Amino acid sequence: MARKGTMVTFVPGNHDEYVRRFCDLQLGNILVVREAVHCTADGRLLPVLHGDEFDAVTRCHRWLAVLGDVSYELLMVLNRWFNHARRVLGFGYWSLAGYVKWKVKRA
Repeated sequence: MARKGTMVTFVPGNHDEYVRRFCDLQLGNILVVREAVHCTADGRLLPVLHGDEFDAVTRCHRWLAVLGDVSYELLMVLNRWFNHARRVLGFGYWSLAGYVKWKVKRA
């Protein structure tokens, strides 16, 4: 949409930790912000922000949020390699990332 001229406002969330360093920066037709205000067709103003702004871990223990983000990105890479090996061995897809996330949430 941005390539076709639409102004896009991007509000990074908990899986976009690395993008937060670009907040208040405009990249072409993409504006990266922590929060925005949306004006509806009938003139109402609505705040737009990511829910992780209210998460105690994200707000008080930034290092844990960054660790989680880096770990998630690594897990996604491992998931691709893992499933490539499964495919070579004749097995179907199985989400290593989904399993690890489930185990972490249970812990």
